[in-house]
Order: sequence, then structure tokens, then C-alpha cells
Amino acid sequence: MESPKNILICPLDWGLGHVTRCIPIIQKLYNHKQQVYIACTKPQYHFIQEEFPQLIWIPCASINIHYSTNALTSLDLIKLVPKILYGIKRDQCNIEKWIHKYSIDLIISDSRFGCFSKKVPSIIITHQIKLELPKVFKWAEKIVFNRIKKYIRHFDRCWIPDTNDMPNFAGELTSKYSLNGKSVFVGILSRFDAFTFTEKPKEYTYEIIGIVSGPEPQRTLFADILLSQMKQIKKPCLLVLGKVDDTKKTENEGMVTVYNYLNSEELYYAIQSSRYIIARSGYSTIMDLISLRRLAILVPTPGQTEQEYLAQYYDQRKMFVVVHQNELQLQDAISQLSVYQLFYHYEPSHIIDNELESLIGNAPSALKIN
Repeated sequence: MESPKNILICPLDWGLGHVTRCIPIIQKLYNHKQQVYIACTKPQYHFIQEEFPQLIWIPCASINIHYSTNALTSLDLIKLVPKILYGIKRDQCNIEKWIHKYSIDLIISDSRFGCFSKKVPSIIITHQIKLELPKVFKWAEKIVFNRIKKYIRHFDRCWIPDTNDMPNFAGELTSKYSLNGKSVFVGILSRFDAFTFTEKPKEYTYEIIGIVSGPEPQRTLFADILLSQMKQIKKPCLLVLGKVDDTKKTENEGMVTVYNYLNSEELYYAIQSSRYIIARSGYSTIMDLISLRRLAILVPTPGQTEQEYLAQYYDQRKMFVVVHQNELQLQDAISQLSVYQLFYHYEPSHIIDNELESLIGNAPSALKIN
């Protein structure tokens, strides 16, 4: 029997999506009796330790993503570039220290391109093979892809959380460019995979659940809009703020119950107890909805080009109702959603299980990809 390996998980701190989609991977690793470390910010750890109290935390700083009040502009994107590059450099410096200090055998990085090492097998998870840029920078998308491809070459494997079938779930983000054998489509990664056979509530407790996420100040702006409009509905509603740096307190605003955050099990039952769902159009949220086979109203974060692209992608396929934040009228959106029908079907993939078993069971040299 193979001895347990020390496995380091490194999720990007850009909203909760990167850490939540690591949950099914961490669960599978624990099922295989592995020791898991997580290098992340304090809010991320505060959230995930409820899922896995036995996780060993390696504290690290965030690159401090912050949007303007109106939307993420082209100037904001330009300002982000040095922050992102600095974060990659910092991770490259830290990773060797972590490997030595904690005797790390394997690295699994979610979208942190600096978390790799030549000393141990290194895996990168990303659905952004093609980075969606604003119209003014469309000409640079192939250049950016070549840079992403160069970063991915440092890793032994790239796991793409999508299917290779068309139409896939991330559209051109995963299908437009190829990594030439470096990558494998592992299927969608959802924190709700573990609840596939869990019995759903027989009745709806809430009319609407609003799930808020993302960087400030847009997270709070979206939450305020939802709270104001939910109060007007005069039916029980639930609002989850995505504030993981606070305690999980509950407040009542009229008929609206407000939570700072919920763990995966609590959120699963909250969603399944709600007649309608409204959330951001982040890819992790979309994977969760597909896993649960639920329709929803999607509101992209203003100026976040990836979310705007995904919202348009699903709007064209009539899979979700899409509304822009400054045009949101909750009652109208619910009226649209009530005539939508669920027509997509997704069977969970076993590719990720095969990949993990290969990593855990084989010698490091067997994992290298030329």
C-alpha cells in the first residue's frame, strides 16, 4: 500500500469560486487517506475549514483585487497586470520554502501560475485557456494566450474543468485554443458533487435565494440591490452575502433572511429549498447550478469580461435568464425564468478520479509530460 502523500492545494484569491471548486478534489484526496495542505488567504481558510477542519493552513497574502464603483474598466485591467505578475513572482519564491518545510509531494494550483516546482509534480487547474478581454484589447487575446501557455508549460498537467464535447460549458474560454497534449478535460468541478444522491426538500421554504460573490465594491452594490428588491416581493427570501471574513451571523430584514455565508451543505439545502435562484455568472457558480440541475437568473459583475461572456453564452442558449445589474427588476426576471425549461444534462466524469489515482499511486517520474 502506498504511503500517504503531502499534497498542497493553492487556490487563487479572486472571489470564492477558485476555493469552492477545489472542494471535490480535496474530498477525493481525503477519501484516499492523503494529507492535504492549503496555501490561501485567511478568508478562504475561514470558509474551507468548516468543510475540512483537518486541513493544514499555510497563510499567504492576496493580490488585492478591487473594482471601481461603476465597472471594471480597461484602465483597471492595465493596473491589475503588475499586481498579477507580482503575485506570480511571490508564489514562485514561496513554493520552494513550502515544499521544504512541509515535505510537499504534489502541488495542485487553481489558477495560480507561480505555484509550481521542478522538484515535485505540479498541476494547474484553469478554465481560462482563452482570456476574455474588453473590445479595445481583442487584438491581444492570442498574445495573452501564448503567455498563459508559457506559464502552463511549467506544470506537468493542466486540468480543465469542462467537457471536451460541444457545446461545452465554458464556450471559447476552453475550446478556442489548444495546449497540445498538456491538458485534459476533467469535467465540471462542483462543491455539490457530494450531494448527488441527497434527498431534496419536498417543499420550498423560500421564494428566492440570492447568492452574492466577488470583489468589492460590486459585491456590496449587488447585495444592496437584491435586498431592496427582495423586500418588495413580500415573501420569504434568503440572501447569502459571501462575506467569509465575518462570522456566520443571521439577520432578518423584513421577510428576507440574510447570512454572511453558508458552508456547502447549508447552501445546498438553502438552494434546494428556494423556488428561484439569482447569482453572479462566475464559472464556478455555473458549474454548481449545472451539477444541481437548477435554472437561475444570472447577473454578471459589471466590467468583468469573463462573466459577461459566460452570461451572453448562456443567454444565447436560453439556459439561464441573464440580466445586467443596472437593469435588474427581480419580478420581471422571475417572470422570464418561470417559462424556461431545463434541457441540459450532465453526467459526472470519472476522469478526475483517474487523474488523482495516477498522481497518488505512481512515482513522480511517471507524471512528467514532454
